Amino acid sequence: MKKLCSLLMYMLPLLASAQNPLADLNIPRTSGTIIADGDLNEPAWQDASITDQFFEISPSVENPKSPVPIVVKTMYNQDFLYVSMQITDNPADIRANLSNRDTGFSDDFGMIMVDTYNTQAFAYLIGATPKNVQLDGRKTTGGQDDIGFNLLFESGAKITDTGYNLEFKIPFSSLRFPEAKNQKWRMSFVIIRPRDNRYQLSSTPLDRNNSCFLCQWPNVTGISDIKSPRLPIEIVPALVGSHQSVRENNALNPDDFGIDSFDPSVTIKYPLNSSATAELTVNPDFSQIEADGGQISINNTFALFFQERRPFFQEGAELFNTWIDQVYTRSINNPLVAGKFIGRYGNTSVGYIGGYDENSPIVVPFEEFSRTYQGGKSFSNILRLRQSLGKQGSYIGTLITDRRFRGTNAATGSSVGIDALIRLNQSYQIEAQVVGSHTQEANNPSLSPGMAGVMFDGHTGAFDGEDFKGYGAYISFERNSKTSWFDVDYNVASPTLRLDNGSLFQNGRRKNSVSAGYNFNFTNKGINGLSPMINVALERDFDNTVKDIYAYHGLNASFKNQTNARLGLLLFSNEKYRNVQFNGMQRLEAGVERQINKKLTVGLNGSYGESIFRSGLRLGKTKGASVGIEYRP
Repeated sequence: MKKLCSLLMYMLPLLASAQNPLADLNIPRTSGTIIADGDLNEPAWQDASITDQFFEISPSVENPKSPVPIVVKTMYNQDFLYVSMQITDNPADIRANLSNRDTGFSDDFGMIMVDTYNTQAFAYLIGATPKNVQLDGRKTTGGQDDIGFNLLFESGAKITDTGYNLEFKIPFSSLRFPEAKNQKWRMSFVIIRPRDNRYQLSSTPLDRNNSCFLCQWPNVTGISDIKSPRLPIEIVPALVGSHQSVRENNALNPDDFGIDSFDPSVTIKYPLNSSATAELTVNPDFSQIEADGGQISINNTFALFFQERRPFFQEGAELFNTWIDQVYTRSINNPLVAGKFIGRYGNTSVGYIGGYDENSPIVVPFEEFSRTYQGGKSFSNILRLRQSLGKQGSYIGTLITDRRFRGTNAATGSSVGIDALIRLNQSYQIEAQVVGSHTQEANNPSLSPGMAGVMFDGHTGAFDGEDFKGYGAYISFERNSKTSWFDVDYNVASPTLRLDNGSLFQNGRRKNSVSAGYNFNFTNKGINGLSPMINVALERDFDNTVKDIYAYHGLNASFKNQTNARLGLLLFSNEKYRNVQFNGMQRLEAGVERQINKKLTVGLNGSYGESIFRSGLRLGKTKGASVGIEYRP
């Protein structure tokens, strides 16, 4: 009772000055200092603005008030944005484990979401768990959160007798924002509370008939006269020494020990201002990054796609993302030197990537397969311009790429594209992109053995110096609302379309597809939600031959106790592959995952059905099963 009375006495003055969640968030300036340790005892926090109205936006869809008290304070000074979060909860129920950065998303955590350009197209995500496992990334309109993106910030966390505290000290040097006296940002806060359900508590009530989450955040006022501190040039040098010895007669010669070579490298990053950065890397060493996840290539006739994890290519990567992948930075495989510029000026964003690559891969797409060759040394230049169109995340942009090989493998691959996202209203939007390419092949058939007999649109698959142009297009009409959604798409890639700096693995196809689904939401029952969907598609080649027609039905269900299940059924697929018709293929997929308690998560997945055994050119049975158990001591 004494703790409850103390809590009420603490909360009463906060209630009097609380922010309306739909009103602007006014952030005051402070002259005090903060140590990000989670104690929240600095006198400077008395100057901060207060947000204490939170709403449950998931699993409930009706935005009820948060079941636990949450108080968020914000303020700033010349160099830092300060945010504290005080979550009142039963300490015995808090889920918090020690883990690596960006791996605490199954625990309790608090997240700050900041749209520094107020375009509703891009936002920073900055958070931490009660064990101070840092979480960060970026959010884009209509896209998934990218947690591979990292920021430099300080955070502190503390589990208390009444819940837990989080404290953030975010340097403006880590953020990009307009060069303006008065900043116009958007900001929201989310608390994740995994209990019998994974509750999402937000300072912004969510209108599910508005598919733009970023558009619903309140405006930020009060931040003025700040600049990203002009840091010294950031220099990251590396020096790798290597030596190789050969064991002969089960013995090593003592004279063999030593270093055969040194491989120096350096990366330089220069913040031009708060809106623009320039980077240069010479002979970079990327061996310290996370290794690529394993992929199974059996029965796959196309090249594999790997996520970009190299830090040099990550900042501003969202600017180069388009529906037709004109830019795949892994095509710059082993650069001797590379440069990058990212700048945002008002509603205009500019990006440039250029590099000299010593081992460039060449991916050649065809209608039913792709081939990958080692082309040698190349120069790449990539230019991106994007203009935001007012609010709601609408934009139009252009993307130009060019890659040139020299020497005996001299070749050129260029592309020009225009893309746009037009939000018609809260629920409807149009996505569109058109791309044209020009390819001048290398005149060196030895690079592509066995391909002289492969024909496409009157050209051979061998590198025999041919010159051709291609085109591609994508258009989508979409609706997203509280209860239902649909997506009508058209994709086309001509047989001569190639994207040397992109990730085009298949061409010569026209595809029409329609997807639709409905969301059933329940309250106070054992099931939280049920979401059935269906997808039908028709694919044709450029001779108007039907290559595949299929229908797929899916069902996702969310239950209490953090249990999620999915069921997928390929109702039928009639695919024509290598002039052989395979009709009536069906396949069943199912999976379930449950977080049993704070420590233990179990998942089961399985599949059974029919698919084409492509190397044997016959219909085969496919079976799959997996069990995943995660225990976090």
